[in-house]
Amino acid sequence: MTFTLAPACPSPTPVPPTPTRIPTSTPTWTPTWTPTWTPTQTPCPQPPGSCVTYTDVPPSHPFYPYIRCLSCQHIVGGYVCGSAGEPCDCNSNPYFRPDNFMTRAELSKIVVLAAAFNEAPGAQIYEDMPPDNVFYAYVNRLSNRGIVGGYTCGVAPAPACVPPLNRPYFLPDYGVTRGQASKMVSKAAGFNDDPGTQIYEDVPPGNAFYQYINTLSNRYIVGGYPCGVAPAGNCIPPNNWPYFLPNNPTTRGQASKMVSQSFYPGCASIGPGAGPGAPKVQETASVPAGSPSVPVGSPSPESSPYVPPPVPSVPAPVPSVPMPVPSVPATVPVPSVPATEPISTAVQTAIETSTAEVLP
Repeated sequence: MTFTLAPACPSPTPVPPTPTRIPTSTPTWTPTWTPTWTPTQTPCPQPPGSCVTYTDVPPSHPFYPYIRCLSCQHIVGGYVCGSAGEPCDCNSNPYFRPDNFMTRAELSKIVVLAAAFNEAPGAQIYEDMPPDNVFYAYVNRLSNRGIVGGYTCGVAPAPACVPPLNRPYFLPDYGVTRGQASKMVSKAAGFNDDPGTQIYEDVPPGNAFYQYINTLSNRYIVGGYPCGVAPAGNCIPPNNWPYFLPNNPTTRGQASKMVSQSFYPGCASIGPGAGPGAPKVQETASVPAGSPSVPVGSPSPESSPYVPPPVPSVPAPVPSVPMPVPSVPATVPVPSVPATEPISTAVQTAIETSTAEVLP
């Protein structure tokens, strides 16, 4: 799929030189103020009161209305231009990187902000989510509401137990799958619809995410991939259902669509896939096979507080983040989870029941 980027900035019109007047006296004033601003390498969300334009998300991009919606709501942000493969345009617009993976912690923050959950996060729940973690409040709020859960310590993929509390682990840097994201968004939005009959070949009624995937599909929030066309599997007669690929990672663009359509249904009313009548079958902008993955722990706009963007003439470089792939490679860990992994804690932590790293 190709997208049309914004046109190049126009070249300035030549202006004939103006005669310079030579002063008869030499000014003696010397400036005493020296600018002290130093550009940072932190991805910068947009300043309040603005809607960011992203160089890599032009209006022709299939996720443009959803990304713009969340940007205008100050829920997502972008990366400062100037890194490898991301040149600055004349406005030094940032990049959104819509095909990059979304992690469990990042989606937790986006969902909490969209749902306007602002209660006190409470005491520490997970061994790997101490109070000073930037995502602590968001993960705890969802956990206390029974929307997300963790992994029992000492049982793969979680690390060893740490006495005396032996807390579970959240694994915040693991990529969030399409099935997990569907459940997180659906539960946070309060959807409790009848899921109806089967829609996707790979999401039968017994699937742990059946309720949530079907609910979002019936609301025209998510879609699938036609059978027989990569990356979907073969068509299986007589139904020839499409595939949802619930264990594939969720990209930043796909997550933006889920959250935007669930919490701000009138915000992104333009563009493909908006509202009833849109296809439930074709999921747009799938990541091309063979692309490298996003390293675990790579910086994102969701992992830092707001930092004022640099002036256009001095763009701040950021680390280069490669593009992801639909199937999770070795660099983005996807644990093999047992059939059930109950966690006994003071808060409700659901049972993990998928072959990928599972979000309850």
